Amino acid sequence: MLKKKGSTFDIKTIPVINLPAKREIKAKYKLLNDQVLGMGHFGKVTLATNMFDKRQKVAVKALSKDKLGDKIVKLKKEVTFLRKLDSPYVVKFHEYFEDSKYFYLVMEYCPGGELFREIAYKLDKSQRYKEKEAAIII
Repeated sequence: MLKKKGSTFDIKTIPVINLPAKREIKAKYKLLNDQVLGMGHFGKVTLATNMFDKRQKVAVKALSKDKLGDKIVKLKKEVTFLRKLDSPYVVKFHEYFEDSKYFYLVMEYCPGGELFREIAYKLDKSQRYKEKEAAIII
């Protein structure tokens, strides 16, 4: 469960929305497939640039429909939730695309790398973050 200003969100109670008709991501973004930002069980995250504004870099999470299987409804609920979420402490969701094989979530690009990796590195060395270090990461 997530909290937002005195209220509680439960992903199970978010209704499934009708997502926009299938749109080709390549019409708006150039996927830089050689620049993988992360990998997961359902797909990968790559860097992309906006075709109309080359200065805008985004992270694109490509999720395989085959690997998602029956979790597609949960993904659609997550997209509904991400559209409503606006916090300086959470990566910003921009938009959604899909084609015959993948769902694409276009997210804010955070060039500092993966936060989890940084935390795990410190924990592996039995170290803690000093307040100044945490402030730089966040």
